[in-house]
Amino acid sequence: MKVIKVTGSVSSLGLDPHFEAIKTIEIEDKCFAEGGFGRIYHCITVDKKKCHKPQVIKIFKDSCGSAAHSYRTIMGLLNGLKRKKEELDELEIDLIDYYPALFGAPQFVFEGELDGEYVQGYSANNLTKFGYVCFTDVLEKNDVMEKYYDISIESRTGMAYHLVRTFELLKEIRYIHADFKSDNFFVGLGDDDKCALIDYDSGSIIENLNDEPFTAGTPSQDMLAPEIRSQLHATGHAKVNLHTDVWSVAVACHYLYFLCHPFYSLSEVSDQSVSAYNAKFTWPAIDKSFKYINEDIVDYIDDLQENYTLIDNEIIKCFRYTFTSGYFNPNYRTSYSQWRMKLTPSLPEGSERKSLEWIRRHKFAPEPQKPTYTVSPENFAGYISELAIDIINHKKYLHQLKDELQKIERELNKPRLYDKTQAFITAYFDIWADGVITETERRKFMFTGKTLGVNPDVVEMLLATNPL
Repeated sequence: MKVIKVTGSVSSLGLDPHFEAIKTIEIEDKCFAEGGFGRIYHCITVDKKKCHKPQVIKIFKDSCGSAAHSYRTIMGLLNGLKRKKEELDELEIDLIDYYPALFGAPQFVFEGELDGEYVQGYSANNLTKFGYVCFTDVLEKNDVMEKYYDISIESRTGMAYHLVRTFELLKEIRYIHADFKSDNFFVGLGDDDKCALIDYDSGSIIENLNDEPFTAGTPSQDMLAPEIRSQLHATGHAKVNLHTDVWSVAVACHYLYFLCHPFYSLSEVSDQSVSAYNAKFTWPAIDKSFKYINEDIVDYIDDLQENYTLIDNEIIKCFRYTFTSGYFNPNYRTSYSQWRMKLTPSLPEGSERKSLEWIRRHKFAPEPQKPTYTVSPENFAGYISELAIDIINHKKYLHQLKDELQKIERELNKPRLYDKTQAFITAYFDIWADGVITETERRKFMFTGKTLGVNPDVVEMLLATNPL
């Protein structure tokens, strides 16, 4: 096993107190993965203790200052995430629960010494230990793909929703991923909406308005925005901004739903082919006679087209705007907030995350004061019944009760309470005026009592009691 001696300060996301002050990091002798920006090792211990959550350690490669760039990027990312965490802490909300796709985010960044050499790197949760699989495996390994096919459309919507919200947060803290692809995206294989974004060190943080970050990569990566791909073809580098990831996220959402590229039906994805497609079709429609048709999928087009009917048409519109008008003009691409709003109605129960404004409004809203009543609603029938008897027996006088009845009228929303009481008393003496109550008079009196709210047994009692 190898040991990294931490020589500089450690900046932690703050999710695990174990990572606040670190002196040593023990890793396996050999890395299990390697990319253009670094080598990734399984973490054995931190300060000679096993981590609460299994970790991987990425050690940056240094090529023309790339390690320093990666270190600054992760530091800037952690600072932005910590600001959001502090905001959520005030509301007693867990950062990862609110943004589940951040489960693969850096946990701490460090400087140290390994085998006598200065190194920089960061730690992240070992996603495979938590049931995640790389999305590339979903696309390329039949056994993994078959398991993914069993995931419901609702859960795929949940994954897209959490992915979009995470990129919405990254934009808020002025972070650009710039290298989003299936290798950098992990998903669960159950109906639990699990997904996680990784590999943040190749991105950039916009520290001021004059920053013009660049990215390098291969133009063959099929989630790249068209303008990024064309720059990489021309120079090997591309200028990026806070809108660069919008296209890639839309393509990723399409993959989540359908396991294919949005232009799967075309033999090539180029300005020429997309222009010809837009002139003839409304995405995702296609005709087998189209000159840019992908001959490899001609026999499956009808089945693939039918898949689009499985999701809400508002989501289809989000794809359509991005992949047609948005292909040539980034301003027409569906924004993260628009994606979030359109995905929300199709989410499985429990997946939606309310806005912080909504949470604050409901969490800190003053407790509604219980109204005080002269007579409570549940006691009104008894009150008005007893009052009517007292008036009939001349124990109380109606004209002296006018203010009280009008107050109760307002409190309980009982319009014309005084008038209805007067009508009930008058009806009582009228029906007994000749000492005989007709059936019509009985029904009228019972109706008047019901309108006022007098208990039915009291009405019956009064009908049986001659006041004369």
